[in-house]
Amino acid sequence: MPNRPITILGVNSDNSLELSDRGNTVANPGDTITWHIGHNSNVTSITSILPKAGSANVFNPVPGPLANSSNWQGTIDPAINSATEEDYSIGYTTTSGGYVFDPKIQVNPSPLQP
Repeated sequence: MPNRPITILGVNSDNSLELSDRGNTVANPGDTITWHIGHNSNVTSITSILPKAGSANVFNPVPGPLANSSNWQGTIDPAINSATEEDYSIGYTTTSGGYVFDPKIQVNPSPLQP
């Protein structure tokens, strides 16, 4: 399944993240999502990636850090068979503290389902 990279490009004045996908990822069941910290983004680390309370969890397993890397990765649950949207939170740190940003992932219905 395809890898859908998301690069953290920077931090806005309101501490929201500037993401390469503008905070709205579109993926398919079984796709891998990889979050990269971009050079000169002012983000020093990703501390968590979690579904927001009350939102669907489209990941199986939940995203986690990649070994020997500052990148995080998660896989869209291959069992999702209908269009699903998840609001999730990226916890991250900068040299001035810790913050949370809330982007979205939209999962297309599986083409293998009737």
